[in-house]
Amino acid sequence: MYAVGLVAGLASVGAFCYFASAFAGRGYHRDRAVRLAAAGTFVVVSALKLTNPVHGAYFSTTVVTDPFAYVAFDPGTIHWTISAGAYVLAAVGLYFVYDTLADAGRTSLRMGLVFALLPAPVALDVAALLRPDLLIRTYYEPVGVAAFAIGLLWFIEGRLDTLGGVGRKHLVGQLDSPVCFVDDERVREANDRFVALVGHDVVGRPIGSLPESVRRTLDGDEETVTISTDGHRRQYRVSVSTVTLGPHRIGRAAIFADITDERRRMREVVRQNRELDNIGEALAHELRNACAITSGHLERAGEHAGPGGDPAVRSASLSTAAGGVDRIERVISQLETIVRDSRSVTSRSPVDLYWTATQLAGPTSPPLSVVDDGTLVGNPVRIDHLLENVFGLARSEGADELSLRMASGVLTIEFAGLSVPRTDEDLFGYGQSVPTADSGMYLPTIRLIAHAHHWHVDADVTGGDSPTLTVSIDTDPDTPPEPWDGRPLSPDTERTGASSPQES
Repeated sequence: MYAVGLVAGLASVGAFCYFASAFAGRGYHRDRAVRLAAAGTFVVVSALKLTNPVHGAYFSTTVVTDPFAYVAFDPGTIHWTISAGAYVLAAVGLYFVYDTLADAGRTSLRMGLVFALLPAPVALDVAALLRPDLLIRTYYEPVGVAAFAIGLLWFIEGRLDTLGGVGRKHLVGQLDSPVCFVDDERVREANDRFVALVGHDVVGRPIGSLPESVRRTLDGDEETVTISTDGHRRQYRVSVSTVTLGPHRIGRAAIFADITDERRRMREVVRQNRELDNIGEALAHELRNACAITSGHLERAGEHAGPGGDPAVRSASLSTAAGGVDRIERVISQLETIVRDSRSVTSRSPVDLYWTATQLAGPTSPPLSVVDDGTLVGNPVRIDHLLENVFGLARSEGADELSLRMASGVLTIEFAGLSVPRTDEDLFGYGQSVPTADSGMYLPTIRLIAHAHHWHVDADVTGGDSPTLTVSIDTDPDTPPEPWDGRPLSPDTERTGASSPQES
């Protein structure tokens, strides 16, 4: 029976080491190699203990009559060697537990006394060997182990609501996203990404030290949060979970998943779908007009084809019909370019507005004035197409003067002498004959190219003796994205979107 008790004592050391590794989140208890080595050692040592009656190397027995008759156990060298190893393992386990409690701020004198209960009986063992007249020669370790187990259970069980260090460390260490762990009052744990997100170290500080938007997500008032870091705004979806250990609620864990790129891609899909719808509408409108004009004049030319017809009318009608065919070809060519220009811009470079504009201005263009502060940054090919449409509109409608002004990230285009008695939506809508049927593609294409850069476009019309159409394009590429809620986006409120894999 004594040998069986020794085996049980050895098993208790293994159980404690398993508990200490799990409690501290070390992971040794899950390591297959460590577990196999521990099991093999346990089997070998248990065999030595159980076969002691055969070899007598582990311990020997002596009948002692003073102060009363009992059987005394005399440990051998193997016993002391194995005991030393067991105490080393127990000491490592104690360190794991102490380190975890210290991280949680729960160390105290009482905890030290509880830990001292485990090795204390060794002194009784030594005293019994040296002074058998004072203590009987037996093993006192079970008393210390039992006292330590009860004390540790009391100490930890009574404080699980404030410990949680193991779960916190394991959680924040395994995730790449920003993570924080809070209790009812303070931030108990946070990884480096969360610290970078909020801009300062928050571990151990009151929850009130967190940004208000983050606090609202922790309270469950909002599921997403937008945070500015290094001048850039990022959007996060926040998942808040209550963390419990047994019956105890030890706090809340919040994981911040970056959804900025996801939202931008969704915005880009919405934008491109809208542009494709607009292009389809433009195609139908322009071709319908051209076909109607061509068909009407061909019919009229046919009416004057006979002997009684007017050759001049017939010739004029055929000429107009030919112009309609040319218009159809021109529209198709324009739409091919428009489709390419609708793709999101992914590469930008500084553009010399003055040089580009003067190169594109033709002899039939109205007088041109250009003011450039050098802040225009965009795709040079798309900027060329945008300005081509600007000059096309000015020539088509006979503008008295064209003014281009680039200042502080805003490109202002003024068409002096161009009267447009319509609303902004009519100005930029495909399928609208604004200002006239012949120039209905120019303004919508200007806005399409601007939106492909994720720029914002406004228009203003002033009347009077000198009517002027003013188009303002905010070219600031750092304008942060607004949260997208899944509803269709208004073209005039869209400022930014995701990058497209395609580029002209």
